[in-house]
Amino acid sequence: MAGSSTHFMPQSLYVYDENGKRMVNHVLKFEEIQEEFPKLMRQYGLDQKIVLPKEHTNSAHGSGRMTVKDLSRETIQVLNEAYEMDFKLFGYDMARESRDFERFAWD
Repeated sequence: MAGSSTHFMPQSLYVYDENGKRMVNHVLKFEEIQEEFPKLMRQYGLDQKIVLPKEHTNSAHGSGRMTVKDLSRETIQVLNEAYEMDFKLFGYDMARESRDFERFAWD
């Protein structure tokens, strides 16, 4: 992983303990957050709203910076290995090529 930064840690480390016990009650997936966040707030009797843009805009678009389409097979393999538990525990298929990430890419 990229140094000691927690930004690149598998998300499963925040949700499950070292014995595999789930330590949180709710996990919201970003691609479902528009529908799931209001349900969660109602469940707790809260009137909080979340407003997200229909599409994420990447300020790097057109700036010559890398996008998901630039991922090599080797990079994809590294990502699959590093985040294998996230894929499994959160119900995602591992990617085989860069276009498999496009459902999560907003470039």
